[in-house]
Amino acid sequence: MRSIRQGRNKLQSNKQDDKILKFSSTHTISILFFPDWFRSIHAELGGTGISLQANHLEHCVKELENGSCHFMLCYSDGTELLGFDERSFECKCVGRDELIPVSMVDSLRQPKYTLPGKSTDPNPLLEYSPASALGRMVEALLTRKREHPRVQKQSESPAADNLLALASQGLGIAWISGLRLKGIDGDEYPDLARAGDRSWNVPLEIRIYKSNGPLPKTAANFWNMI
Repeated sequence: MRSIRQGRNKLQSNKQDDKILKFSSTHTISILFFPDWFRSIHAELGGTGISLQANHLEHCVKELENGSCHFMLCYSDGTELLGFDERSFECKCVGRDELIPVSMVDSLRQPKYTLPGKSTDPNPLLEYSPASALGRMVEALLTRKREHPRVQKQSESPAADNLLALASQGLGIAWISGLRLKGIDGDEYPDLARAGDRSWNVPLEIRIYKSNGPLPKTAANFWNMI
């Protein structure tokens, strides 16, 4: 009788799991994009539940590969700088963002540091850690712009919040997500300003990737809907 009850409980649990969409997402997207995006489509999903795990990109990719989640959300700039082969998974673009260089303003409300810099007086650079995909994207921009002789590494962090705080204190230029800086041209960040024109922005797509394994019906229907 116990084995029968256990079998019934497992079957019931599996049925409940089939009605839950499992997502893995990088931190910034999980906080700044996912809630509004999912709210905009939630009405079409009926009583479907969600499970959202936020982590570093490498961990998100592993979860997608081993089937721990149905879908993964992360940034892409259309290159191979993410550190995994995007062609290994089917994906769709569900949003857009950009990395914007920012600096603290001076007493005249102008950016303390501006791009391009000067080789005789390099701009202090607040960098993402080398393992960060966003860091590799900014590095590619600096290389393309031949800006390396005019910047000098000041600090390094894997967390955008840390870089934003350092930029707000006047310690250098940091590239921050436009979703985080929605008020950069208004009064939400009065102590910050763009450190360069839009040619210094890094355009990004927000992509959702699908597990290559078989999806439950609810997850498959969701993929076809978006």
